Amino acid sequence: MDLAEAQAVFSMALLVGVLVGYMFSGQVFMREKRGRIIETLLCTPLNLKSIWSGKVAGATIPAYLISLLTVATVTIVSDITSHSLLVPSIVILTHIFVVVPIFIASAIGLMGFCQFLFGMRENKIVGYFIVLGFFPFIIPSIIGNLAVSWIEVAVYLCVSALLLALTAYLSRYLSKEKIVTTIE
Repeated sequence: MDLAEAQAVFSMALLVGVLVGYMFSGQVFMREKRGRIIETLLCTPLNLKSIWSGKVAGATIPAYLISLLTVATVTIVSDITSHSLLVPSIVILTHIFVVVPIFIASAIGLMGFCQFLFGMRENKIVGYFIVLGFFPFIIPSIIGNLAVSWIEVAVYLCVSALLLALTAYLSRYLSKEKIVTTIE
């Protein structure tokens, strides 16, 4: 796999995952708020952190699978059109199977936290800013300013794991009353 193809796979997995995760987080968090389903969930013995983490996992898994499907499709199409077999390096495989799911989960976790915290109007604006906030990590690999190496994989892993841990920690401070009062 040459450098341009590696960069495309590297960035595509993140880009597709975050954008699909944004759509799914809106379905999982916002739609339940709008339909007042969240009120029923809040009456269960589950704590808010459990509800939040279940919703994050429920949105992350399909977003990650769609990201994998996209990468596999592009790789297969590239193999067919170039008449050569693209074999990803260990760095790319580590990125796709370790970093990408954590990166997607951190984006969805942050969006979900904000959707629990804010009202429905504010959520759309905050969601856009969160997605745009992840673009500085995606754009360098798209425009070719990023060499795919272990250092970049480690940086992406550290940033996404730190953000996921921070959001998980902050989810402890959510209150059922705040969620109910932000339902319009």
